[in-house]
Amino acid sequence: MSTPDSAYFQKKLSVLRERPDSFLELALELFTFQSRKNPVYAEYLKLTGLNTIKPTELREIPFLPIGFFKTHKIICSGFETEFAFTSSGTGGQSSKHFIYDPDFYDENSLYIFERQVGELKNHEIIAPLPGYEENPGSSLIRMVRALAKASDAEASFSGLDFQSFLKALSDCRSRHKQPLIFGVSHALLQLIESGLNPDLSDCVILETGGMKGLRKEMGKFELLQILQAGLKPKILISEFGMCELMSQAYGFPEKYQSGYSLKALIRNPEAPLEKSSQTGRGALNFIDLANYGSCCFIASEDLGEVAADGSFQVFGRLDQAEIRGCNLLFA
Repeated sequence: MSTPDSAYFQKKLSVLRERPDSFLELALELFTFQSRKNPVYAEYLKLTGLNTIKPTELREIPFLPIGFFKTHKIICSGFETEFAFTSSGTGGQSSKHFIYDPDFYDENSLYIFERQVGELKNHEIIAPLPGYEENPGSSLIRMVRALAKASDAEASFSGLDFQSFLKALSDCRSRHKQPLIFGVSHALLQLIESGLNPDLSDCVILETGGMKGLRKEMGKFELLQILQAGLKPKILISEFGMCELMSQAYGFPEKYQSGYSLKALIRNPEAPLEKSSQTGRGALNFIDLANYGSCCFIASEDLGEVAADGSFQVFGRLDQAEIRGCNLLFA
């Protein structure tokens, strides 16, 4: 049998869209593939003594600590590329996620968005995303541009220039389109504090998280309450994405519903090499099957909860003292 290529896995993902019950089958196939073809993942499995395991369920699959994306090139043989998404690097070194087919990222993001949030044809995107706009490797900016293309209108990136934001809002309405606002949390809070009191009663707001070290972090529920009271949008939604993931999740409002290719699991932060749990509270592991060319199995540094229906919440970050058993960032 020939080595699977990008077209092969994209076809499998297309099948998954029609048959959600094939998630486990594809996850196990990708584990077998990546444990052999991803040198970093293979070495990690060897160092942790997990290289002989043959999982039969999702919770048995070993997860690669997300910190490896800061120190190593996470890529499978045959999927080599120099194109990469880069994290903002707030508080330290940036992560890099090497993407073999960035056009598939665009298509996958659009597919997930339109099935979870809605069609884009009657919307225009206004994006106060300071910090992301200045990062040429931002996956969020690329996703917003892809969504804007599907809406047949360019996105308006306003940063913290709220006069520019108000003009974009007015122009959007003059074209009889519904404003779709993608905003980083600290920018939306600054908009509230600006005293401009814009009328956003016809708007859909997607807050993308991220204080970027500019404000004290707060719980998602508290943040959403402040945004709802201060901005009074028609609809308020949370977007969850990471540089290291090809798939997103959307919260209505604070519980995230994963896209077809993404699942969250729970691990014990005190014993991260133990099997994951499919429900409960703890540190979050993510399976993103759209990461077929890099690594689908990522142990994040977020704390959260996964419910029986697969939805998840994010409560905050693990501190360095809690990240145990994952400190195998070999040279």
